[in-house]
Formats: sequence, structure tokens, C-alpha cells
Amino acid sequence: MTFRSEVIRLRVMNENVAREISGNQKQLHNLDSAVKSRRAILKHLEYDVNVIEKVRIFSVIFLVWYKVAEKICF
Repeated sequence: MTFRSEVIRLRVMNENVAREISGNQKQLHNLDSAVKSRRAILKHLEYDVNVIEKVRIFSVIFLVWYKVAEKICF
């Protein structure tokens, strides 16, 4: 193998590896974006669940208060 053919072979290998690295970087970027998006959705769902739990608790408290008031007043 000549020096020139070895240089050409190594350049081709380098180009292929560089292309693969670039593709992997794009995949990592897309994966990072997807993870951030899912975290935002999860955070919003957790907030919704907390609001629903608070509404449920206040509803129960109100019903108990109403029943007690009903017995006292009527």
C-alpha cells in the first residue's frame, strides 16, 4: 500500500466517522428536546393532580360544614 492510498483510505474513514458523529449529535439533540418536552408535560400533569386533590379536599370540608350547619340551623 502506498502512502497516497493510505492517506485516501484514512480520509474516507475519517469522513464516515465524522458523518456518524454528526448523526449521533442530532439524535442526542432530538432526544434532549423530547425529554424536556415530556418533563414539562409531567410537571403540568402533577400540577393538575394537585389542584384536583385540593378541590376534592375543599369539597369534602364544605360538605361536612354544610351538614353540621344544617343540623344546627334546622
